[in-house]
Amino acid sequence: MTRSPSYRPGYTLLEMVVVLAVVLLIGSIILPTLTGMTGNTKVKGAADAVKARLLEARLNAMDQGRPYVFSVSEDGTKMRVAPDETVEGELSADGQPLPAPVIDEDMPSEIAVKANITDGVMIGDTADGYQILAIFQPDGTCAQDSPDILVQENGVTGVVVNVRGLTGAVSLNKPTTANGGMP
Repeated sequence: MTRSPSYRPGYTLLEMVVVLAVVLLIGSIILPTLTGMTGNTKVKGAADAVKARLLEARLNAMDQGRPYVFSVSEDGTKMRVAPDETVEGELSADGQPLPAPVIDEDMPSEIAVKANITDGVMIGDTADGYQILAIFQPDGTCAQDSPDILVQENGVTGVVVNVRGLTGAVSLNKPTTANGGMP
């Protein structure tokens, strides 16, 4: 009687090593792509918040008929939308100024807002240490000619928020220099 050899189904060690190598190769290709997609979502979210506050300042100026200011703290970690203090607003029946809404907002941790200062001159400072970056007029225009605002996290390329002076339109752009700074 001859016995037929019995085969057990399974994988050899060589097949297992080849499959593991293919999985590692595919993983090493995909991982940097996934990291790149989510790398600066915090910066993009902060830039969207800055854009929203700029548009809110423009809308308030148009609705209330007086200039509104967008400003940031000296360290760039807080932003503010408030009426322009140099222009008097509406008065109540007894001659007192009507309070206008002031919006203060903190930037996410490790995010800072910086202004593009091409001529070395800031627009101005407020009494409590905020730097004025844009002043919106009641007609919706911006008093400054296209101010650029850089929103950046340490070590991550930032996003530039640009305000068009003539129309007051706000847009998001990538920085144009290699180090992620202002153009």
